[in-house]
Amino acid sequence: MGNKRDAILDALENLTVTEFKKFKLKLGSVQLRQGFRTIPRGVLGPLDAMDLTDKLIAFYCEDYGAELTAAVLCDMGMQQEAARLQGEERTSPQPKRLSTHRAERRETLVPAGLSRAQPKP
Repeated sequence: MGNKRDAILDALENLTVTEFKKFKLKLGSVQLRQGFRTIPRGVLGPLDAMDLTDKLIAFYCEDYGAELTAAVLCDMGMQQEAARLQGEERTSPQPKRLSTHRAERRETLVPAGLSRAQPKP
């Protein structure tokens, strides 16, 4: 499961019952990007947070689904929740990269009694 999917689900699960109903109502009337269509109201009605998350991803993919969720939350006056959703998107774990210097650095073993500063015989 993707990180954005999880962030959308967390945001929707944090809504009260009334806020969740309002979210679905506003989702049906929000201005969409060209090429996307509105999720029909009849489909939205019975959905819980998990099913709505799946529907958002199915209709809009993860990136736009998360962006759209944040936009609707802002429209509802829930800027803090929208910011949290967007913050979770940006802080998704990135693969750790080793710098070239660190990856190429090798530890050398020095025999007991010799220091690295002493020249070899």
